[in-house]
Amino acid sequence: MQIPTHSTPISQTKKILIITHELNPYMRLTEAGDTIQHLINTVKNQDKSIEVRVIMPKYDIISDRKYRLHNVLRFANLKVALNKENYDFISVKVSSIPDVNKTQVYFLDNDNFFRKKSFSKPLPNIHDTLIFFAKSAVVLAKELNWSPDVIHCYDWYTGLIPFYLNTYKSYKNILKKNGNIILSLFDLPTMTPFDEKKQSYVDEKAYLDQTLTKNIAQISTADFFSQVGMHYANQIIAQDILKKHQHFQKNNPIVIYTTKEQQLNDHLDLYTNQIEKNSLPE
Repeated sequence: MQIPTHSTPISQTKKILIITHELNPYMRLTEAGDTIQHLINTVKNQDKSIEVRVIMPKYDIISDRKYRLHNVLRFANLKVALNKENYDFISVKVSSIPDVNKTQVYFLDNDNFFRKKSFSKPLPNIHDTLIFFAKSAVVLAKELNWSPDVIHCYDWYTGLIPFYLNTYKSYKNILKKNGNIILSLFDLPTMTPFDEKKQSYVDEKAYLDQTLTKNIAQISTADFFSQVGMHYANQIIAQDILKKHQHFQKNNPIVIYTTKEQQLNDHLDLYTNQIEKNSLPE
């Protein structure tokens, strides 16, 4: 499906914000890194008036010199809550994806949480890292003051982001009016069981409602974060295997169960429908 091309005022520029833990060429852990790169390329080639931005962690392996990353001074030392009493800070670097119409990528930089090669292995502090990543991403999205039509959270690592966007008043105005949150879920890894002790820890650190999360204990870390995201996202694209979690969805979101091969077209369809909706006069 083609992205609609309209003569649109600057105030209604079509915008997509993608939040991910990997993106080729900066970091490729799985096919997800290639998928997102291909998705951005396709969108920009179909309609150059669409502006796409990306938020992801700044891993050590990502070379500042090679990819020409530079600090964004106005986003220096953004405060991110660890809990009700303590804070940490992020700085932000920016680069442009080579050969993709200068699509901007914002990198979240923090010595305590992102100074390792990747999230690819279940490290002891993986839950703290994922919580901090989600909180940092929404803090930066708010500071951008950009009002995208779509916030696209890619993969289970981003599962807490729909929760923060749809729960806290201070983040609800990040999206354009009538904008939507898309959550994509593929390749959930097999990880150690997510027991009640871990659930209680994450509930406290992430400010989750235990009346919600008590229904998803005794599963893997990836399953837990995925189901939280499925509960709060407006639109979901997922593998068939996640049909087992249908009962956990809220407010009848648009749900597409698809294959890896078909997901590019399905993502483009969701983008198209949302942009068309937001282009209509109120």
